[in-house]
Formats: sequence, structure tokens, C-alpha cells
Amino acid sequence: MQKGLISPDFKGLSQEYPSFELLWFDIMTRSRHLMAELLEPVIDQIVGHKDNLNQLKKETSKSNRKIEELKETIFNTNNKLDVFEQINMRLATLDADRKVLEEKVDFENDKLKSRMDEIDHNNEVTAKVFSNLQTHST
Repeated sequence: MQKGLISPDFKGLSQEYPSFELLWFDIMTRSRHLMAELLEPVIDQIVGHKDNLNQLKKETSKSNRKIEELKETIFNTNNKLDVFEQINMRLATLDADRKVLEEKVDFENDKLKSRMDEIDHNNEVTAKVFSNLQTHST
């Protein structure tokens, strides 16, 4: 046997890891801890974005109710055309603002998703490396 290679029975591995199973368990535990540390901020951001979306939906719903109330009030006045034009302009402004916010949130979500995909890919590569290490060591 060549000097420096680990024997298949792992007897000379180390005092800290007397068996391959303990070494593998430690590597997996550390990998899981690392993944949790990496994903926690991403998950927090996703939750924040979801809260923002829910708040935006509530505000849109409130605005729509107010608009409906205004429409009912306007039908009882003589200046129907001027008021309708103002309402349409306000609706267009609100709709444009809503679309801008939705695009911003969608962009952030896409960024987070791509980052999570990158982390998943790195995790798969790491798992393959460990798998290759395990097959080469046996």
C-alpha cells in the first residue's frame, strides 16, 4: 500500500473520526448547517415580499371599494362626464403604480429564485464530490 492513502477499513483515519460513518455524519451535519445559514436570509426576503404583496392587494381592494363608492355618488350629480374623466385618470394612475410595484416584486422574486437555484446546483455538486470521495475511498 502507498504511503498517505487511507486503508479501506479506515482504522488510521483519525482519533476524532474512528469510522467513515462518523466522518460522513459530521460532513453531512456541517453541510446542512451551512445550507440553513445560506437559505435563511433568502427565505426571510421571500416572506417579506409575500407580506408586501398581500399589503398591496389589500390597498388595491380598498381603492377599488372607494372608487365604486365614488361612482355611486357621481351618478347622482349633473357633471357626470367631468367626474368620470377624473375617475378614469385616477384609475389609470393607480393601475400604473400597481403594475410598477408588481414588476418590482416579480423581479425580486426572480432574483431570489435564481439565487436559490444556484445554491441548489452548488449543493448537488457538493453531494457529487462527497459521493465520488466515498466511492474512491472504498
